[in-house]
Amino acid sequence: MTRYLQLPACILAAALCLSGAGSSWAQQSGAISDLPPGQANNTDRFDDTAPVGLRGTRSVLDDPADEFVTREPDPQVAAQQRRRQRRADRNALRGIPDADIPGVGGIPRAIEEEPFDLGTLDPQTTGTVDPDDQPDPVESTVDPYEPLGLRNGTFTYFPELEISSLFTDNVGQDPSGEESAFGVVLRPSLNVQSNGPRHNVALNVASAHTIFPGDTDENRNELSVTGEARIDVRRTFVIDYQGRYVLSQDSSDGDNSGATTGTSLDHELGADLTFRRRNTKFLPSLRVGVDRFMFGDEDLVGGGTQDNSDQDFVEPSVELRLGYAVSQAVQPYVAFEYSRRMHDQRFDRNGLERDSDGYDFRVGADLNFGTVLTGNLDAGYGIREFKDAALSDADGFVGSSSLTWNPTPLTTFTFGATGSLGETTTAGASAIQNVTLNGGVTHRLRRNLTATGGVSVTFADYLGIRRLDETYQVDLGLAYAIGRHIELVGDYQFNRVDSTVPTQEYTENQITAGVRFRL
Repeated sequence: MTRYLQLPACILAAALCLSGAGSSWAQQSGAISDLPPGQANNTDRFDDTAPVGLRGTRSVLDDPADEFVTREPDPQVAAQQRRRQRRADRNALRGIPDADIPGVGGIPRAIEEEPFDLGTLDPQTTGTVDPDDQPDPVESTVDPYEPLGLRNGTFTYFPELEISSLFTDNVGQDPSGEESAFGVVLRPSLNVQSNGPRHNVALNVASAHTIFPGDTDENRNELSVTGEARIDVRRTFVIDYQGRYVLSQDSSDGDNSGATTGTSLDHELGADLTFRRRNTKFLPSLRVGVDRFMFGDEDLVGGGTQDNSDQDFVEPSVELRLGYAVSQAVQPYVAFEYSRRMHDQRFDRNGLERDSDGYDFRVGADLNFGTVLTGNLDAGYGIREFKDAALSDADGFVGSSSLTWNPTPLTTFTFGATGSLGETTTAGASAIQNVTLNGGVTHRLRRNLTATGGVSVTFADYLGIRRLDETYQVDLGLAYAIGRHIELVGDYQFNRVDSTVPTQEYTENQITAGVRFRL
């Protein structure tokens, strides 16, 4: 009987041994049955898709120090990752989004990559480009010859200097006894622009100095300083400010019918403050301003000096303008302006009081058709009423229009028309009706070669007497850019004045050639 009891005991012992071995195998393979409910999925099994260089099994019962077992990375995969990272670094410097690494260069991966012209890269910034990584060449929209300026904080400065030699066949602009001369022309200028998203400040300074070593009496100096500011009070309300100073040195004053010689220095100062609405259908604006004019003395033909201070005057003005936005491209308006001219001296050289009141009524439209057509159409009727009863009231065309048309990216046409009622001291004349029409074209023959042409006609009608001066000007020029900072320039200019007063007529041809430096 004892033999029969030993057989069940052996069977029971074998079963217990198999049970222990199975429990140990299940624990190592991740099937842990004795864990609390919900923790059976906390075990990570070996996965062939795990990151390169990481391998192993993990159990909540294992030692954390044994969590991962490293292995040697695949050399081909590592080299591919290094090439991908170098390409991403280069693209980040160029501002190009990387298709493999989201967010590189500050551009989300969802944004489609734009074409990039490797011809505009700066080797000092981007380094060498691998042939396998560079995209297909495309046409660049960036002008490689446009000056970039000097940026300092919130402002960008654009300095420029032109040095040219000049030849003229009538240095004194005389009707007879023409005399040719050689000279030097210096044209320094500076343009400053603010870079802020709100408000705006701009300054433009330009001057021209013509020097004739053989005839210093004909030296000429011109200077123009214009400052502008825009204050964005609200999205629909802004305040504009403009200040200006103009120095001009012209030949003998036409008002004197040839009695003077040489040149005179004339000064103009002005300031305007405009309150206007924008980004709305109804566009009203109110402008208040003041201008100051001062005229220099001139040498007389027979000797002595003529005092022109009787022409000095101050002109405050106010303008109300009502506009309506038909669309973003067309905004018509009507404008009414009142101005008063007050002279420093009560009587001029002819014993007349030339203080006057002016009333202008104009209609126009602001145009903005993108890059194709922009500008302003402005025309109206003006009246000046003089304080002296001996001077008849003057009336005529007033306004200022300018259009810029770009039929192609390489060609630009400009058109302009201005009209005003100017001052005069000519005996018997109450005012001068000035009308100027001009047109110009700029065409890029090559990316670094630009041709320019312009024509202008000016009519000066002396109201009250029979006198009409007509001025014609033709201008042709070429500019060859060596790079962003150096440009060779040449220009031919033809001037002609026809007048009912023979002593005011003259013809002049000018040729200039030089170099222009820009930053």
